[in-house]
Amino acid sequence: MLFLLFTLANLWPLLWAASNFHPDCADPHNKEISCSVHVVTCGEVSVANVAEGSEPPPAHDVRVEPYARASKHEHQLHVDVSWQMPPSNDSFRIRAFELQVERGSEEKRCFLFNVSNFGLTEDEASPRFHFTSDSLFAFAEPYQITLRSLPRSAKTAPQVVRNATMPLDPDLKDPPSKNNLTAWCKAHSDPQAAKWTAAFRKIFLHSLARTIQIEFVGAPPQYCFEAYEVRLKDESGMELTHSHIVNVADMRPETINGKQVLFGEHNFTNLELDTDYIPSVIPVERSADRRCLCPTQNANPYDNQIVCSCIAADWKKVRLHKIEKPPAPPCHDCINNATVVDKGPRTDHKSLSILIVAAVLAVILMILIYYLFVFYRRHLRQGKAFTLHFKNINNNNVNGGVGGEPREPLIYNSCFSVLLVYSHDCAHHEAAVVAFAEVLRDTFGLKVHMDQWDQDEIEENLNTYINSSVVTADKVIIINSLGGYMRAQARHKKLEPIDLALQHARVVSVRFPYTKGTYTLYALSPLLQYTIPDNIGLLVSSLTECTLRSDPRLSGFDPHLAKLNAAISRMTHFQESDPTWFEKSHQRVRVPLPDTRVFVEADRAIDSGHAVAPGEPIEAESLALLEDDDENVGHEVVPEEPSASSSPRHETADSAYLSGRHDSHDMDSRSSGSERPDDPVISENLRNGQTRIPQRAEDAQGRRKHDPRSNADDSGVISGEFVSGFVQ
Repeated sequence: MLFLLFTLANLWPLLWAASNFHPDCADPHNKEISCSVHVVTCGEVSVANVAEGSEPPPAHDVRVEPYARASKHEHQLHVDVSWQMPPSNDSFRIRAFELQVERGSEEKRCFLFNVSNFGLTEDEASPRFHFTSDSLFAFAEPYQITLRSLPRSAKTAPQVVRNATMPLDPDLKDPPSKNNLTAWCKAHSDPQAAKWTAAFRKIFLHSLARTIQIEFVGAPPQYCFEAYEVRLKDESGMELTHSHIVNVADMRPETINGKQVLFGEHNFTNLELDTDYIPSVIPVERSADRRCLCPTQNANPYDNQIVCSCIAADWKKVRLHKIEKPPAPPCHDCINNATVVDKGPRTDHKSLSILIVAAVLAVILMILIYYLFVFYRRHLRQGKAFTLHFKNINNNNVNGGVGGEPREPLIYNSCFSVLLVYSHDCAHHEAAVVAFAEVLRDTFGLKVHMDQWDQDEIEENLNTYINSSVVTADKVIIINSLGGYMRAQARHKKLEPIDLALQHARVVSVRFPYTKGTYTLYALSPLLQYTIPDNIGLLVSSLTECTLRSDPRLSGFDPHLAKLNAAISRMTHFQESDPTWFEKSHQRVRVPLPDTRVFVEADRAIDSGHAVAPGEPIEAESLALLEDDDENVGHEVVPEEPSASSSPRHETADSAYLSGRHDSHDMDSRSSGSERPDDPVISENLRNGQTRIPQRAEDAQGRRKHDPRSNADDSGVISGEFVSGFVQ
């Protein structure tokens, strides 16, 4: 009788669909034997019933063989359900087998094996079918396995039932009776040892040394194995070619997940090349006192008549390939008749030339050293010997060492202090600034100061905070924006907090992508400007004075940088959806200036005997402010109060300094004739006490160019001196 092995399916955990394994279970080497497997619903009629008495015979020799397979981390339950085609003349009636796996009364799983195209050959082949699974069964659980032959009749169903209890999990803790394993293993054997199989951890092939290195996983200590046999079988798996015994005392223990696991190693040397081998490992069945360590039944382990059998673990075929020697290069000194041309010894002229040049250079060097020595001795005798003095000169010290500012700190501080200066334009802009500050602080480890994080110091003393924050900062970062630029254009000519920040020795200019380059403060236009987040690496390199070319914080994912990108995207979308958001949320108002300067200027003019005249040209913006009002006024950009019919606007106070407490204004006046395409021109409608920010007025700029009273001051702001002279 010919036995054929069919591996039908390997089911993975919790996956029962038919697509999880190959539905074709036919043997490719025996085309006349074909079958297919499918997952079906239990109780479903898959094959039509036949008349009573025409049922096929039941399956023959049904076996359920569970065993625990070792691995590097935990054990896996492997169950093999096999049966044989019944050796009967009525076996041709079998169209399918239905395998039902029932776990108590909880669940049922059914599988249909279609063998309708199965045909018996002249050899009367009776193949053996195998159903294997690594996930369908659980340790220490009872199962009822039913195998039915289809088709069935209405009253009779030919079937075979097997009840099986799965072995215990080897990774569980031992019972109290096995607390002292050393003493327990001297007289007992574990019945579960016959259901355990080893596993391979590593198999290395060294063709050059003709060596196969095998590393395998040992059994838990409660199985009481004393040794393992490592074997190499031939390609058929029937003949043993090499073997070696590895004692447990020679194995290496390792702790994995809190458990101690044994690993054994062995090297098979002097093997044949281009020959297939099958690695195998099996525990030694009997101990040193001839006690059976793998009993198949609960019997006396010292009885030599009982069946004592351990399970071997086999690997797939491996081969040591022969390494071919590379072909030798062609012989250039050979001729066609295989005779070697006899050449005389050659003289290496190149080496001789190198030696001659080296000798000449050495002689010249010695002559130079001699003349230098003679020259030094002569001046020494004449008292003209010179002495070298090294003096440290600080080029950073100017004006006699009084007005200079040090460029490096006396004590190196690895934590750089950075001050953020920005304008409160809107909530989206503030969110982008806060995200940018968090990137500098949390990702790059900088010490960042901004008004939203220093509320306690600001409430304690605002003026002290303004001065100390600028003085103590290593570098000041000014974030250019539309609101900051507009406030700088409409500011009064007086000392503002932004002027104090611009006087810092190390000012860094940055902007976000949604801010145009034309909105850069005039005092910062000559400086290098960083666009965030595109130039975040260059900015941090400039702040810390070290390169970040290969910094992993820039190449990998950073949550703070992702938050910054999201805030910038929201502000960009907000600006694109409403291009006039700034004009809708802000307005320009007239701010009265104190009248003391008017009287001071008038008194000075009277005392000097001169008439009071305008000290600066009357610009288009100034005329618009002064044509309807005679009082001393200034010009300031403040957020507009939201109305009931308008959209929500930003209500942050306009006096935002150093990240939002006071306005960030530009301190430098523009040079003569400099015109920026984004200079605002104030509307003439001032009768209601406030003006909206309009677009640029080309005609007003043209009149200012041709005004004969224009001088070098063209800053576009209203000065106190001009107002006092005009009122007088």
